[in-house]
Amino acid sequence: MLASEQLGKDRPGLSSKLGQLFRTRTLLMVEVPPVFRAVMKFGHEQTVLFTHRQLLDGGVLQTVRPEVIVAPLMSKTWDILDLGADLERFGHRGQVCVLTEPLPHIELISKEIADKFPSLMISLVEVLGSSNRNRLSVR
Repeated sequence: MLASEQLGKDRPGLSSKLGQLFRTRTLLMVEVPPVFRAVMKFGHEQTVLFTHRQLLDGGVLQTVRPEVIVAPLMSKTWDILDLGADLERFGHRGQVCVLTEPLPHIELISKEIADKFPSLMISLVEVLGSSNRNRLSVR
């Protein structure tokens, strides 16, 4: 059972949001840490590409044409505000799934990111710690 299906039983509507990510045909993962990759279940018909932010440019986005870009809220050298600025500069106008550990007031963080990048469809996905690897929630 997918993590989204399990959570869908507890929170109506959640299953469809996460299910969409798991059903996406082309995912571009930008420096997604192993702790987050461990909770993601990829289907056999999905194309999942992994890259680093410094390798990302408009040509890569035009070639790959990802339905969803998945990235962490923060990495060691950049955060989602840096990546969002890059994506807008490269002309990306699509979904961005932002992975994060649970945060207080995540609604405020989500709104701040969405307000800064209105051309991107931002979804924050909280991933609980490694002891609960199959638990996801969407904000």
